[in-house]
Amino acid sequence: MDKELFANLVASLAEAGKIAKGEAKPARTTTLNKSGKTNKVQAKPGNKTATVPAIPHTKIDARQVREKTGLSQSDFATVMNVSIKTLQNWEQHRREPTGAADSLLRVFAAAPELVLKALHQA
Repeated sequence: MDKELFANLVASLAEAGKIAKGEAKPARTTTLNKSGKTNKVQAKPGNKTATVPAIPHTKIDARQVREKTGLSQSDFATVMNVSIKTLQNWEQHRREPTGAADSLLRVFAAAPELVLKALHQA
C-alpha cells in the first residue's frame, strides 16, 4: 500500500475515534426526521448548512420503467449495469433495487429518453 495513502487512512481512523469519543466535531452530519411527510436531510460541511427535502420512498416498478424505455431485459440490464438475473428479480418483486440503481430507475421513469441519451444508448 502507498505510504501516503496509509498515512491518510491512519489519520482518518484517529479522527473517527476522536469524533466517536466526543473529542472532535464531524465535518458533516446528516439528520433524518422520522415523520414520513416532513423528512429533511441536513448536511453540514464546515460552516455551511444545506437543507434538502427528502423524497418519500415509494416502490418503483422496474418492469414498468423498462417497458417505458422499449428495451429488452438484456439491453436494459446492460444499461443499468446489473445482471439480467438482478433485473428479473426486481421485475418479479423478489428483490428491490437499492442505492444508485434505485435512483437511476427513478430518473429513467421520469425521463427515459434523457437517460438513454446521456448514456449514449439512444
